[in-house]
Amino acid sequence: MIKLFLYIIYLLSPLIPIIAIYIGNPSKYSNPLMEITMIFAVCAFVWLGFEFILSSRIKFVEKYFGMDKIYRFHSIMAVISLILAFIHSQLVEFFVEGGLTGQIGEISLVMFGIIGGLALLFLIDSILLKIKPLAYLKKHFSQYMLFKHEKQILLHNLTAIAYTILFIHVLLSPPLQGSRFSITVFTVYYLVDMFFYGYHKIIKKSKLKKNMFIVNEIIKESNTMYTLQLVPENGHIFNYNPGQFGFLRLFSEIGIEEHPFSISSDPLNADYISFTIKELGDFTSKIKNVKSGDKATVDAPYGRYSFLNFPDEENTVLISGGVGITPALSMLRYMRKKEKNRNVILMWGVKNPEELICMDEFKDMLSEMENFHFVPVISNSNSWEGEKGRIDKERIKRILELYGFSMNSSGFYVCGPPSMAKSVILGLKDIGVSSDKIHFERFSM
Repeated sequence: MIKLFLYIIYLLSPLIPIIAIYIGNPSKYSNPLMEITMIFAVCAFVWLGFEFILSSRIKFVEKYFGMDKIYRFHSIMAVISLILAFIHSQLVEFFVEGGLTGQIGEISLVMFGIIGGLALLFLIDSILLKIKPLAYLKKHFSQYMLFKHEKQILLHNLTAIAYTILFIHVLLSPPLQGSRFSITVFTVYYLVDMFFYGYHKIIKKSKLKKNMFIVNEIIKESNTMYTLQLVPENGHIFNYNPGQFGFLRLFSEIGIEEHPFSISSDPLNADYISFTIKELGDFTSKIKNVKSGDKATVDAPYGRYSFLNFPDEENTVLISGGVGITPALSMLRYMRKKEKNRNVILMWGVKNPEELICMDEFKDMLSEMENFHFVPVISNSNSWEGEKGRIDKERIKRILELYGFSMNSSGFYVCGPPSMAKSVILGLKDIGVSSDKIHFERFSM
Protein backbone atom coordinates (compact mmCIF):
# COMPACT_ATOMS: atom_id res chain seq x y z
CA MET A 1 0.00 0.00 0.00
CA ILE A 2 2.81 2.42 0.85
CA LYS A 3 4.54 1.66 -2.46
CA LEU A 4 1.34 2.42 -4.38
CA PHE A 5 0.86 5.62 -2.38
CA LEU A 6 4.39 6.80 -3.23
CA TYR A 7 3.85 6.03 -6.94
CA ILE A 8 0.61 8.04 -6.93
CA ILE A 9 2.27 11.01 -5.24
CA TYR A 10 5.07 10.95 -7.79
CA LEU A 11 2.82 10.68 -10.86
CA LEU A 12 0.40 13.36 -9.63
CA SER A 13 3.16 15.74 -8.52
CA PRO A 14 2.74 18.02 -11.62
CA LEU A 15 -0.95 18.59 -10.75
CA ILE A 16 -0.43 21.55 -8.37
CA PRO A 17 1.69 23.66 -10.78
CA ILE A 18 -0.73 22.83 -13.62
CA ILE A 19 -3.65 24.10 -11.51
CA ALA A 20 -1.57 27.17 -10.56
CA ILE A 21 -1.10 28.03 -14.24
CA TYR A 22 -4.82 27.59 -14.92
CA ILE A 23 -5.66 29.93 -12.02
CA GLY A 24 -3.22 32.54 -13.30
CA ASN A 25 -4.44 32.28 -16.92
CA PRO A 26 -8.05 31.04 -16.81
CA SER A 27 -8.92 31.93 -20.41
CA LYS A 28 -5.61 31.17 -22.14
CA TYR A 29 -5.96 27.40 -22.38
CA SER A 30 -9.20 27.02 -24.33
CA ASN A 31 -7.10 25.68 -27.21
CA PRO A 32 -6.57 21.91 -26.55
CA LEU A 33 -3.19 21.87 -28.32
CA MET A 34 -1.94 24.76 -26.18
CA GLU A 35 -3.25 22.97 -23.11
CA ILE A 36 -1.37 19.77 -23.99
CA THR A 37 1.78 21.77 -24.66
CA MET A 38 1.58 23.35 -21.22
CA ILE A 39 0.90 20.03 -19.45
CA PHE A 40 3.88 18.41 -21.19
CA ALA A 41 6.10 21.31 -20.12
CA VAL A 42 5.00 21.16 -16.48
CA CYS A 43 5.39 17.38 -16.28
CA ALA A 44 8.87 17.61 -17.79
CA PHE A 45 9.93 20.33 -15.33
CA VAL A 46 8.50 18.63 -12.24
CA TRP A 47 9.74 15.12 -13.04
CA LEU A 48 13.19 16.34 -14.04
CA GLY A 49 13.38 18.12 -10.71
CA PHE A 50 12.26 15.01 -8.88
CA GLU A 51 15.30 13.25 -10.35
CA PHE A 52 17.31 14.97 -7.62
CA ILE A 53 15.01 13.53 -4.99
CA LEU A 54 15.19 10.03 -6.49
CA SER A 55 18.99 10.10 -6.54
CA SER A 56 19.36 11.42 -2.98
CA ARG A 57 19.09 7.92 -1.41
CA ILE A 58 16.09 8.53 0.84
CA LYS A 59 16.12 5.46 3.07
CA PHE A 60 12.40 5.62 3.84
CA VAL A 61 11.66 5.22 0.12
CA GLU A 62 14.55 2.85 -0.61
CA LYS A 63 13.46 0.27 1.96
CA TYR A 64 10.24 -0.34 0.03
CA PHE A 65 11.68 -0.49 -3.47
CA GLY A 66 15.40 -1.22 -3.32
CA MET A 67 18.09 1.11 -4.65
CA ASP A 68 18.40 -0.72 -7.98
CA LYS A 69 14.70 -0.26 -8.80
CA ILE A 70 14.84 3.39 -7.77
CA TYR A 71 17.83 4.00 -10.04
CA ARG A 72 16.12 2.27 -12.95
CA PHE A 73 12.92 4.24 -12.39
CA HIS A 74 15.10 7.35 -12.15
CA SER A 75 16.61 6.59 -15.58
CA ILE A 76 13.25 5.78 -17.19
CA MET A 77 11.59 8.94 -15.88
CA ALA A 78 14.54 11.04 -17.06
CA VAL A 79 14.00 9.74 -20.59
CA ILE A 80 10.23 10.30 -20.41
CA SER A 81 10.74 13.84 -19.09
CA LEU A 82 13.18 14.71 -21.86
CA ILE A 83 10.79 13.37 -24.49
CA LEU A 84 7.98 15.50 -23.05
CA ALA A 85 10.28 18.54 -22.98
CA PHE A 86 11.28 17.98 -26.59
CA ILE A 87 7.66 17.63 -27.73
CA HIS A 88 6.83 20.81 -25.83
CA SER A 89 9.69 22.67 -27.52
CA GLN A 90 8.32 21.68 -30.95
CA LEU A 91 4.66 22.42 -30.21
CA VAL A 92 5.26 25.75 -28.48
CA GLU A 93 6.60 27.21 -31.75
CA PHE A 94 3.00 27.28 -33.00
CA PHE A 95 2.01 29.73 -30.25
CA VAL A 96 5.10 31.70 -29.20
CA GLU A 97 7.80 33.33 -31.27
CA GLY A 98 11.39 32.55 -30.40
CA GLY A 99 13.38 34.83 -28.16
CA LEU A 100 15.58 34.82 -25.08
CA THR A 101 13.15 32.62 -23.14
CA GLY A 102 13.07 30.04 -25.90
CA GLN A 103 16.84 30.09 -26.28
CA ILE A 104 17.31 29.49 -22.54
CA GLY A 105 14.91 26.56 -22.74
CA GLU A 106 16.78 25.11 -25.71
CA ILE A 107 20.10 25.39 -23.86
CA SER A 108 18.76 23.46 -20.87
CA LEU A 109 17.18 20.83 -23.13
CA VAL A 110 20.43 20.30 -25.03
CA MET A 111 22.37 20.02 -21.76
CA PHE A 112 19.90 17.49 -20.35
CA GLY A 113 20.00 15.55 -23.60
CA ILE A 114 23.78 15.27 -23.68
CA ILE A 115 24.12 14.45 -19.98
CA GLY A 116 21.23 11.99 -20.02
CA GLY A 117 22.41 10.30 -23.19
CA LEU A 118 25.92 9.73 -21.88
CA ALA A 119 24.64 8.55 -18.50
CA LEU A 120 22.29 6.03 -20.12
CA LEU A 121 25.02 4.79 -22.44
CA PHE A 122 27.22 4.23 -19.39
CA LEU A 123 24.47 2.20 -17.69
CA ILE A 124 23.53 0.06 -20.68
CA ASP A 125 24.79 -3.48 -20.23
CA SER A 126 22.10 -5.68 -21.74
CA ILE A 127 20.48 -6.77 -24.97
CA LEU A 128 20.56 -3.12 -26.08
CA LEU A 129 24.28 -3.58 -26.73
CA LYS A 130 23.34 -5.90 -29.60
CA ILE A 131 22.45 -2.68 -31.41
CA LYS A 132 25.80 -2.11 -33.07
CA PRO A 133 25.85 1.72 -32.95
CA LEU A 134 25.20 1.63 -29.17
CA ALA A 135 27.86 -1.03 -28.64
CA TYR A 136 30.37 0.99 -30.68
CA LEU A 137 29.62 4.22 -28.80
CA LYS A 138 30.01 2.58 -25.40
CA LYS A 139 33.26 0.88 -26.41
CA HIS A 140 34.60 4.11 -27.91
CA PHE A 141 33.69 6.44 -25.04
CA SER A 142 34.71 3.98 -22.32
CA GLN A 143 38.32 4.50 -23.39
CA TYR A 144 38.23 8.08 -22.16
CA MET A 145 38.28 9.67 -18.73
CA LEU A 146 34.68 10.72 -19.31
CA PHE A 147 33.52 7.22 -18.51
CA LYS A 148 35.54 6.70 -15.35
CA HIS A 149 33.26 6.53 -12.33
CA GLU A 150 34.26 9.82 -10.76
CA LYS A 151 33.90 11.64 -14.10
CA GLN A 152 30.45 10.12 -14.51
CA ILE A 153 29.48 11.54 -11.11
CA LEU A 154 30.78 14.97 -12.15
CA LEU A 155 28.84 14.74 -15.42
CA HIS A 156 25.72 13.75 -13.54
CA ASN A 157 26.11 16.74 -11.20
CA LEU A 158 25.94 19.10 -14.17
CA THR A 159 22.22 18.34 -14.27
CA ALA A 160 21.83 20.79 -11.36
CA ILE A 161 23.11 23.56 -13.63
CA ALA A 162 20.85 22.42 -16.48
CA TYR A 163 17.86 22.33 -14.13
CA THR A 164 18.61 25.84 -12.84
CA ILE A 165 18.70 27.11 -16.44
CA LEU A 166 15.39 25.33 -17.06
CA PHE A 167 13.93 27.01 -13.95
CA ILE A 168 14.94 30.44 -15.30
CA HIS A 169 13.27 29.52 -18.59
CA VAL A 170 10.07 28.61 -16.72
CA LEU A 171 10.06 31.85 -14.70
CA LEU A 172 10.42 33.90 -17.91
CA SER A 173 7.78 31.94 -19.82
CA PRO A 174 4.48 33.72 -20.72
CA PRO A 175 2.19 31.44 -18.62
CA LEU A 176 3.85 32.65 -15.38
CA GLN A 177 3.96 36.33 -16.20
CA GLY A 178 1.69 38.36 -13.92
CA SER A 179 0.88 35.38 -11.68
CA ARG A 180 2.66 35.51 -8.33
CA PHE A 181 0.93 32.32 -7.25
CA SER A 182 2.33 30.36 -10.23
CA ILE A 183 5.81 31.78 -9.70
CA THR A 184 5.66 30.88 -6.00
CA VAL A 185 4.56 27.29 -6.72
CA PHE A 186 7.32 26.68 -9.27
CA THR A 187 9.89 28.32 -6.99
CA VAL A 188 8.88 26.04 -4.11
CA TYR A 189 9.26 22.98 -6.34
CA TYR A 190 12.69 24.16 -7.47
CA LEU A 191 13.87 24.89 -3.93
CA VAL A 192 12.67 21.52 -2.62
CA ASP A 193 14.53 19.72 -5.43
CA MET A 194 17.68 21.73 -4.75
CA PHE A 195 17.39 21.06 -1.03
CA PHE A 196 17.53 17.30 -1.64
CA TYR A 197 20.45 17.80 -4.02
CA GLY A 198 22.32 19.91 -1.46
CA TYR A 199 21.49 17.54 1.39
CA HIS A 200 22.86 14.58 -0.52
CA LYS A 201 25.98 16.34 -1.79
CA ILE A 202 26.90 18.46 1.22
CA ILE A 203 24.97 17.81 4.44
CA LYS A 204 25.03 14.01 4.27
CA LYS A 205 28.76 14.00 3.49
CA SER A 206 29.38 16.20 6.52
CA LYS A 207 27.35 13.86 8.74
CA LEU A 208 29.21 10.79 7.46
CA LYS A 209 32.55 12.41 8.29
CA LYS A 210 31.43 12.66 11.91
CA ASN A 211 31.09 8.86 11.94
CA MET A 212 34.33 7.83 10.26
CA PHE A 213 35.67 4.30 9.95
CA ILE A 214 39.32 3.26 10.15
CA VAL A 215 40.82 0.54 7.96
CA ASN A 216 41.91 -2.04 10.52
CA GLU A 217 43.12 -4.83 8.25
CA ILE A 218 43.51 -5.66 4.56
CA ILE A 219 43.19 -9.40 3.90
CA LYS A 220 44.36 -10.82 0.59
CA GLU A 221 41.76 -13.49 -0.21
CA SER A 222 43.14 -14.42 -3.66
CA ASN A 223 45.31 -12.92 -6.39
CA THR A 224 42.50 -10.52 -7.29
CA MET A 225 40.28 -10.25 -4.19
CA TYR A 226 40.83 -8.33 -0.96
CA THR A 227 38.78 -7.87 2.18
CA LEU A 228 38.87 -4.52 3.96
CA GLN A 229 37.98 -4.64 7.64
CA LEU A 230 36.77 -1.29 8.95
CA VAL A 231 36.34 -0.39 12.61
CA PRO A 232 34.17 2.58 13.67
CA GLU A 233 36.08 5.57 14.98
CA ASN A 234 33.35 6.27 17.55
CA GLY A 235 32.76 2.59 18.45
CA HIS A 236 29.33 2.37 16.79
CA ILE A 237 28.37 0.33 13.70
CA PHE A 238 25.08 1.06 11.93
CA ASN A 239 22.38 -1.61 11.81
CA TYR A 240 22.10 -3.60 8.59
CA ASN A 241 20.69 -6.84 7.23
CA PRO A 242 22.95 -9.57 5.81
CA GLY A 243 23.15 -9.09 2.04
CA GLN A 244 22.83 -5.30 2.00
CA PHE A 245 25.38 -2.91 0.51
CA GLY A 246 26.86 0.49 1.20
CA PHE A 247 28.68 3.33 -0.56
CA LEU A 248 32.32 3.28 0.50
CA ARG A 249 34.58 6.33 0.34
CA LEU A 250 38.24 5.78 1.22
CA PHE A 251 40.44 8.71 2.18
CA SER A 252 43.70 7.31 0.91
CA GLU A 253 46.23 7.58 -1.89
CA ILE A 254 43.92 5.64 -4.25
CA GLY A 255 41.45 8.53 -4.37
CA ILE A 256 38.39 9.61 -2.43
CA GLU A 257 35.60 8.85 -4.91
CA GLU A 258 32.61 6.91 -3.61
CA HIS A 259 31.74 3.38 -4.80
CA PRO A 260 29.01 0.87 -3.93
CA PHE A 261 30.05 -2.53 -2.51
CA SER A 262 28.20 -5.36 -0.79
CA ILE A 263 28.93 -5.76 2.91
CA SER A 264 30.53 -9.17 3.43
CA SER A 265 30.56 -9.21 7.24
CA ASP A 266 27.52 -10.24 9.27
CA PRO A 267 25.37 -7.77 11.22
CA LEU A 268 25.97 -9.62 14.48
CA ASN A 269 29.64 -8.64 14.39
CA ALA A 270 29.85 -5.55 16.57
CA ASP A 271 33.62 -5.08 16.12
CA TYR A 272 33.93 -4.27 12.43
CA ILE A 273 32.30 -4.29 9.00
CA SER A 274 34.02 -5.72 5.95
CA PHE A 275 33.91 -5.28 2.20
CA THR A 276 35.32 -8.00 -0.05
CA ILE A 277 36.39 -6.39 -3.32
CA LYS A 278 37.68 -7.82 -6.59
CA GLU A 279 40.08 -6.03 -8.93
CA LEU A 280 37.85 -5.24 -11.90
CA GLY A 281 38.21 -1.56 -12.80
CA ASP A 282 40.22 1.62 -12.33
CA PHE A 283 39.31 2.04 -8.68
CA THR A 284 39.19 -1.59 -7.56
CA SER A 285 42.53 -2.33 -9.20
CA LYS A 286 44.11 -0.02 -6.59
CA ILE A 287 42.37 -1.55 -3.58
CA LYS A 288 45.50 -3.50 -2.65
CA ASN A 289 47.21 -0.16 -2.01
CA VAL A 290 44.88 0.73 0.85
CA LYS A 291 46.77 0.89 4.15
CA SER A 292 45.84 0.15 7.74
CA GLY A 293 44.92 3.42 9.40
CA ASP A 294 43.34 4.94 6.28
CA LYS A 295 40.02 6.57 7.03
CA ALA A 296 36.71 5.91 5.31
CA THR A 297 33.04 6.82 5.32
CA VAL A 298 30.24 4.34 4.67
CA ASP A 299 26.80 5.45 3.54
CA ALA A 300 24.66 2.41 4.35
CA PRO A 301 22.68 0.24 4.48
CA TYR A 302 20.85 -0.08 1.16
CA GLY A 303 19.16 -2.85 -0.78
CA ARG A 304 16.49 -5.50 -0.20
CA TYR A 305 18.74 -8.42 -1.16
CA SER A 306 18.43 -10.29 2.15
CA PHE A 307 16.62 -13.44 3.16
CA LEU A 308 15.43 -11.63 6.31
CA ASN A 309 13.05 -9.61 4.12
CA PHE A 310 11.23 -12.80 3.13
CA PRO A 311 10.43 -14.72 6.33
CA ASP A 312 7.91 -17.04 4.62
CA GLU A 313 10.65 -18.81 2.63
CA GLU A 314 11.53 -22.12 4.31
CA ASN A 315 14.66 -22.75 2.24
CA THR A 316 17.33 -20.41 0.88
CA VAL A 317 19.19 -20.99 -2.41
CA LEU A 318 22.16 -18.67 -2.96
CA ILE A 319 23.42 -18.57 -6.56
CA SER A 320 26.59 -16.51 -6.94
CA GLY A 321 29.00 -15.80 -9.75
CA GLY A 322 32.53 -14.58 -9.07
CA VAL A 323 32.63 -11.63 -6.68
CA GLY A 324 28.85 -11.97 -6.37
CA ILE A 325 29.70 -14.21 -3.42
CA THR A 326 30.01 -11.18 -1.11
CA PRO A 327 26.34 -10.74 -0.09
CA ALA A 328 26.04 -14.54 0.20
CA LEU A 329 29.02 -14.50 2.59
CA SER A 330 27.23 -11.99 4.78
CA MET A 331 24.04 -14.07 4.84
CA LEU A 332 25.85 -17.33 5.56
CA ARG A 333 27.91 -15.77 8.35
CA TYR A 334 24.69 -14.51 9.90
CA MET A 335 23.02 -17.93 9.54
CA ARG A 336 26.01 -19.64 11.13
CA LYS A 337 25.47 -17.59 14.29
CA LYS A 338 21.72 -17.11 14.30
CA GLU A 339 20.04 -19.80 12.15
CA LYS A 340 22.31 -22.86 12.07
CA ASN A 341 19.46 -25.20 11.17
CA ARG A 342 18.30 -23.27 8.14
CA ASN A 343 18.07 -25.24 4.87
CA VAL A 344 20.44 -23.47 2.49
CA ILE A 345 22.33 -24.25 -0.70
CA LEU A 346 25.18 -22.14 -2.05
CA MET A 347 26.01 -22.59 -5.74
CA TRP A 348 29.07 -20.53 -6.58
CA GLY A 349 30.38 -20.30 -10.13
CA VAL A 350 33.98 -19.23 -10.79
CA LYS A 351 36.49 -19.70 -13.59
CA ASN A 352 39.12 -21.63 -11.65
CA PRO A 353 39.59 -23.08 -8.13
CA GLU A 354 41.98 -20.27 -7.15
CA GLU A 355 39.01 -17.89 -7.11
CA LEU A 356 37.28 -19.86 -4.33
CA ILE A 357 37.96 -17.71 -1.28
CA CYS A 358 37.21 -18.38 2.41
CA MET A 359 37.32 -22.14 1.88
CA ASP A 360 38.34 -22.87 5.49
CA GLU A 361 35.34 -20.88 6.64
CA PHE A 362 33.03 -22.82 4.33
CA LYS A 363 34.41 -26.09 5.72
CA ASP A 364 33.59 -24.89 9.23
CA MET A 365 30.09 -23.95 8.10
CA LEU A 366 29.60 -27.41 6.60
CA SER A 367 30.58 -29.04 9.89
CA GLU A 368 28.47 -26.73 12.05
CA MET A 369 25.38 -26.30 9.83
CA GLU A 370 23.97 -29.72 9.02
CA ASN A 371 21.47 -28.33 6.48
CA PHE A 372 24.02 -26.25 4.57
CA HIS A 373 25.11 -27.54 1.16
CA PHE A 374 28.02 -25.96 -0.73
CA VAL A 375 28.29 -26.51 -4.50
CA PRO A 376 31.22 -24.77 -6.19
CA VAL A 377 31.02 -24.85 -9.99
CA ILE A 378 34.25 -24.36 -11.98
CA SER A 379 34.05 -23.34 -15.63
CA ASN A 380 37.72 -23.47 -16.65
CA SER A 381 39.66 -26.30 -14.99
CA ASN A 382 40.42 -29.81 -16.19
CA SER A 383 41.72 -30.95 -12.82
CA TRP A 384 38.64 -29.98 -10.81
CA GLU A 385 36.77 -33.06 -9.61
CA GLY A 386 33.51 -31.38 -8.62
CA GLU A 387 30.84 -29.61 -10.67
CA LYS A 388 32.20 -28.27 -13.96
CA GLY A 389 30.77 -25.81 -16.44
CA ARG A 390 28.28 -23.05 -15.77
CA ILE A 391 25.32 -22.68 -13.48
CA ASP A 392 22.37 -23.37 -15.77
CA LYS A 393 18.78 -24.44 -15.25
CA GLU A 394 19.54 -28.16 -15.66
CA ARG A 395 22.24 -28.03 -12.99
CA ILE A 396 20.04 -25.99 -10.64
CA LYS A 397 17.13 -28.39 -11.02
CA ARG A 398 19.34 -31.42 -10.44
CA ILE A 399 20.93 -29.95 -7.30
CA LEU A 400 17.56 -28.94 -5.89
CA GLU A 401 16.29 -32.49 -6.37
CA LEU A 402 19.49 -33.94 -4.89
CA TYR A 403 19.00 -32.07 -1.61
CA GLY A 404 15.21 -32.25 -1.58
CA PHE A 405 14.52 -28.52 -1.95
CA SER A 406 11.04 -27.56 -3.14
CA MET A 407 10.89 -24.68 -5.61
CA ASN A 408 7.63 -23.48 -4.06
CA SER A 409 9.07 -23.09 -0.55
CA SER A 410 12.53 -21.79 -1.53
CA GLY A 411 13.82 -18.29 -2.12
CA PHE A 412 16.48 -17.88 -4.83
CA TYR A 413 19.12 -15.17 -4.41
CA VAL A 414 21.09 -14.43 -7.57
CA CYS A 415 24.20 -12.22 -7.64
CA GLY A 416 26.95 -12.14 -10.25
CA PRO A 417 28.02 -10.58 -13.55
CA PRO A 418 25.02 -9.21 -15.52
CA SER A 419 25.12 -11.87 -18.24
CA MET A 420 25.38 -14.70 -15.69
CA ALA A 421 22.61 -13.27 -13.50
CA LYS A 422 20.29 -12.77 -16.45
CA SER A 423 20.87 -16.33 -17.69
CA VAL A 424 20.24 -17.82 -14.24
CA ILE A 425 17.08 -15.76 -13.68
CA LEU A 426 15.65 -16.86 -17.04
CA GLY A 427 16.64 -20.46 -16.25
CA LEU A 428 14.87 -20.34 -12.88
CA LYS A 429 11.70 -19.11 -14.53
CA ASP A 430 11.97 -21.88 -17.16
CA ILE A 431 12.01 -24.59 -14.49
CA GLY A 432 8.94 -23.16 -12.79
CA VAL A 433 10.23 -20.79 -10.10
CA SER A 434 7.81 -17.89 -9.64
CA SER A 435 9.17 -14.37 -10.04
CA ASP A 436 8.36 -13.42 -6.45
CA LYS A 437 10.76 -16.15 -5.26
CA ILE A 438 13.68 -14.82 -7.33
CA HIS A 439 15.64 -12.03 -5.66
CA PHE A 440 18.36 -9.97 -7.30
CA GLU A 441 19.63 -6.43 -7.65
CA ARG A 442 20.39 -5.08 -11.09
CA PHE A 443 22.00 -1.71 -11.63
CA SER A 444 22.71 -2.00 -15.37
CA MET A 445 19.97 -1.68 -18.01
